Order: sequence, then structure tokens, then C-alpha cells
Amino acid sequence: MYYDALKTFVTLVETKNFTRAAEFLHISQPSVSVHIKNLEAEFKTELFIRSPKVLKITPTGEILYERAKQILSMYEQTQKDILEHHHDIIGKLIIGASFTIGEYVLPPLLVELHSKYPNLELEIFIGNTEEIVQSVRLFNVDIGLIEGQTMIENCR
Repeated sequence: MYYDALKTFVTLVETKNFTRAAEFLHISQPSVSVHIKNLEAEFKTELFIRSPKVLKITPTGEILYERAKQILSMYEQTQKDILEHHHDIIGKLIIGASFTIGEYVLPPLLVELHSKYPNLELEIFIGNTEEIVQSVRLFNVDIGLIEGQTMIENCR
């Protein structure tokens, strides 16, 4: 893939100077020249008109410049999308909550949770403390939230 060469090319077009492009990309000036020569060989066209004082892009260079910006943008968006995919939380979360928590505490937390993890499906079960404890024991909910105390028997 010519990602580095295209990035160098776009930077050179925008800085209009080989040395500044090299400094911006933290590479050597000869590396900038090699990237441009490789692109010119690949596309069999001259991308710049070079003179001692001016660096001017050619018409075919303009075509490549527009396409290179699109390619780089798509590449970077793809990297971002893949990273987000690996860190995305997907699935179903079943929450059991006693009445007070379920009606007063949980709603704003659920809004925040849904906005942060839109692919997470939330299911809420509201009941009294004993119903929530029993749902947790039977694995009918993933998490149980109660505000009172309960007598938890030894679960083996």
C-alpha cells in the first residue's frame, strides 16, 4: 500500500516545500523525494513542476491530490471504525432493581449508559427486594440493585 507515499504527497502539496514536508512528517528530505518519485513511476506521470524557487503541482498531480485526500480519509476512518468495533460493547444487559432504585435512581443512569453504549440492549425488571434477590439467585438478571438489606442464604 502506498499510504506513506500518499501522505507525503498530500503534505508536500499543502506545504509546497520538500524540507517543510519532511519536517512535518518527521522523515528525511530524501525520503520525501523517494516517495514522490515512486508515485510518479507508479502513475507514469509528473506530479510537480520543479524549479529552484517554486514547486507547482501539475494537472495530473491535482487529480492525485484530490483522490489521495479521499483515500487517506477512508483509511483513517477505517482504522477508527475497526478500533471502535473492538472496543464496542454489544449485547443485552438485564437489570433487576427494587422499586425505589428502579423508579428514581436508575432512569438517569440508563440514559447515560445508553448514550455511551448505543449497541447495548437494556432490559429492566422492577420488583420488590425479595423478587430481585431471587432473580439474581436464578440468574434471571445480570445485576440486581436493591436499597435494603436481605438475608442471603448460602448459595452452593
